[in-house]
This record gives sequence, structure tokens and C-alpha cells, in this order.
Amino acid sequence: MKVPYYPSSANFVLVRFGDRSIEIRDRLRERGVLVRDRSYEIPGCIRVTVGKKAQLRQFLVALKDILR
Repeated sequence: MKVPYYPSSANFVLVRFGDRSIEIRDRLRERGVLVRDRSYEIPGCIRVTVGKKAQLRQFLVALKDILR
């Protein structure tokens, strides 16, 4: 999807969506995918926790739809 992110050794990835970060956060939440807004720490970023395979799949499907 060519979305910039910060690599992590933890159970989350910090993804940079720029000016669309709040919109993407809200649209993911509408689809039942909860992410954390971190734009107050790093502008334009959302924290995505890596969960179970089904949860990750749900996130990726929703994100692909939003980014179209």
C-alpha cells in the first residue's frame, strides 16, 4: 500500500498518514477497527497494535478500502 511507517520491535506499528490521519482513524473506527491517534506526539501518525491474524486482516481490508 506504500504507506510510510516506523519499524518497531514492539506489538505495534506507527503509521504516517499525514493530513488524513484523523479521517483514516475515524473511518477505521466506523468499521470496528480501533487504532490510537498519536498525531499530538508525531503529527499525522496513528498507532496500530498488532493483534490476532483475523484482526490484522480486518484492519488491512478496511484500510485498503479507505485508501482507494
